[in-house]
Amino acid sequence: MLTSDHPVEDLLADPLGLRLPLPDDDIPVLSWPLDADRREACARQGLPRVLVVAPGVPAPTDLDTLEDWVREPVDDRDLAVRRGTVARRHAARMRGLTLDNGLLWRGRRWVDLPPVQLAIVTPLVAQAGAVVSRDHLEDAVDRVGGSTAPAAFASCISRLRQRLEALDLELHALSGGRFVLEVVEP
Repeated sequence: MLTSDHPVEDLLADPLGLRLPLPDDDIPVLSWPLDADRREACARQGLPRVLVVAPGVPAPTDLDTLEDWVREPVDDRDLAVRRGTVARRHAARMRGLTLDNGLLWRGRRWVDLPPVQLAIVTPLVAQAGAVVSRDHLEDAVDRVGGSTAPAAFASCISRLRQRLEALDLELHALSGGRFVLEVVEP
């Protein structure tokens, strides 16, 4: 069975299973049909994946846009192309966010953000879907004169989450003091 350096279990270790966008080599490679449950878990979490279809087994016909497949035996170059393709599709889902004059836009919808919330969301949007450390976000808050005291920071994150809901965005706290902004498909 083929696996990436980061097994699906690692990607799904967080309750929400988010580590986005993923470098090509972090795209899970799953055996089909052996890893059907893992495939479903990735699909539920919106994670891109590549299936390696066993010889003589029909390829799945219900692929979504974050999925591709290759047949065994696998050429490393073909696998790299498939991983790159689903990684680009996944990154494209994160696009469509724009910051302009204190407004966060998603398509034609927008929310007005106060300075501290804007300081937090800016690096999250700049690295759309990537994991951003709490230290990085606290540095941004500090630069605009906001409080990084634990209670103040938590309160600001809570209020920011409420504003982001209007744009179908979710701000997730991950283990190890990390955060990720997810674009939710309506």
